Amino acid sequence: MLRRLSQLLNIRLADVDWDQGIIKVMGKGRKERLANIATSTKVILRRYVRKCVDPEAGQYLFQNQYGSPISRSYVAGILRAAGQRVGIENVHPHRLRHSFATQYLSNGGNALTLQRELGHSSLEMVKRYVALQHKDITRKHIQYSPANQLNLHSRKRRSRIE
Repeated sequence: MLRRLSQLLNIRLADVDWDQGIIKVMGKGRKERLANIATSTKVILRRYVRKCVDPEAGQYLFQNQYGSPISRSYVAGILRAAGQRVGIENVHPHRLRHSFATQYLSNGGNALTLQRELGHSSLEMVKRYVALQHKDITRKHIQYSPANQLNLHSRKRRSRIE
């Protein structure tokens, strides 16, 4: 998972290790780190590179026709349009990052590995996602708990049980 949009836009073709499934990223404070690529993402990226990237024109993974990195506003437009197509408002890079973090935890990932995936130097920022995850668990518990589905507080239900 990449930390910032600028990191994504500055990835060079040479930074991608397709065999290992990792991308070398220049992080905050000019610290180099490795970001994992999900298997499904790797398939899509490879297809994209074959069809859309001209290594002769430039060295960037996401480049315009002149070989320079695509712009932030171009990415914002793509995300906005994609969100509108599927009925999701206000789609932007940070929202995708936030969704990644909460889904990562929902799917069983832990805070320490999420910290590494997000590129945080401490657990402080990750604690926010953990807190949001707890609220989501509570909401789902209320919605799906078998005890809540019994409607024990209903008079009709109680009379049938008694």
